[in-house]
Amino acid sequence: MGKRRIKLLFALAGAIYLLVVVYWVLFDGGFGRTGLSNLADVSLDAYKAHFSETGNLVPFKTIKLFFDGFFLRHTVSIKAFAVNIFGNIFVFTPFGVVLPVVFEKQRRFWVFLLTMASFVFCIEALQLLLLTGSPDVDDVILNVLGGMIGYAGVKLVMRNEK
Repeated sequence: MGKRRIKLLFALAGAIYLLVVVYWVLFDGGFGRTGLSNLADVSLDAYKAHFSETGNLVPFKTIKLFFDGFFLRHTVSIKAFAVNIFGNIFVFTPFGVVLPVVFEKQRRFWVFLLTMASFVFCIEALQLLLLTGSPDVDDVILNVLGGMIGYAGVKLVMRNEK
């Protein structure tokens, strides 16, 4: 199979996965998302209330809460811990694979890191703007880490193919 076909397959898979991720992080009720149902009550007070109830701007605060709750206090279930820590990491790992395979510029570390961070930040901002999910700086940290894991894997494979 030629490089062009591989790129096309990765681009198609990446586009489908992007749609799935957008659904998961903005609309999936199974993850506590409310979709667009809260938009009927949009006001500055609604945004303030949503962020004060669900948001976090303190790096590692939520991560620490989950680690402490699971390992020390035993108040967090293994499912909640896995979904919130490993789920946030690995949900963006495929983007770390797809972007450098499909787009040559994304093979440069800083370009990829900026793209990944910008994309994840936009998702978190949408969670606030649409009043769904939990806008959290720790999600950005974990999501970008996941993208970097995928990126590192692709770079390793590319280096070994030379």
